[in-house]
Amino acid sequence: MSDKTVCYNPSKLYEPIFDIETGSYIDSCPYVKYKRTPKQIYMCKCNSTSLFTNLTEYTNHIKTANHKKYLENYLFFNHELFELNNTLKEYRIDYELTHRKYMSVLEQLSRNDNNHKNIENKLQEDIANLENNLEISKVDVIDLNKRLEISKVYVVDLNKRLENNQLVVVDLTQRLEDTIENNKLEYALLNNKLKHYIKHNLELTTENELLYKVRVLPI
Repeated sequence: MSDKTVCYNPSKLYEPIFDIETGSYIDSCPYVKYKRTPKQIYMCKCNSTSLFTNLTEYTNHIKTANHKKYLENYLFFNHELFELNNTLKEYRIDYELTHRKYMSVLEQLSRNDNNHKNIENKLQEDIANLENNLEISKVDVIDLNKRLEISKVYVVDLNKRLENNQLVVVDLTQRLEDTIENNKLEYALLNNKLKHYIKHNLELTTENELLYKVRVLPI
């Protein structure tokens, strides 16, 4: 008597597919007919002991009343997972939009800061030119001093405006950081829920594999 060892790939979770035409979930065979491949175990969530390893077992399984009922109510049985996935997608979108707005504000503030620096440098050049021209003509001294004072006042005003803009930057940055931090916390909470759900399914899969091995392995 020869020993024959059947090799099985790690079990996978069987999921139906969504039919666009009917607007419902339908069965889709995971096995290719007449194709020789390593044995693959699939577990169906319609029952904690629903396992199949080939096309024949799969065909018999989807004909069971329990599976048909599960397929008809697939959205109901999995609505929590669908809602969780949708919520995670929404949070990812919100985070991306918030991050883009944050970067846009930083770029705009950087451009404004460069403009203020250019204006201040230009004013300093004007002041230097005025000071040089004071020696050229005593007649223009009074006029040059007036222009110099006006320029100094303008510089002070620009500095005040720059300080106000910096305060706005600090406030916006803090608000954006708070928003991002809140989104991270909410994302972490949802991610933990998803991990718990996946862990539960993996534990169920492990239990079913043990039951299947007891049922199918030769003694």
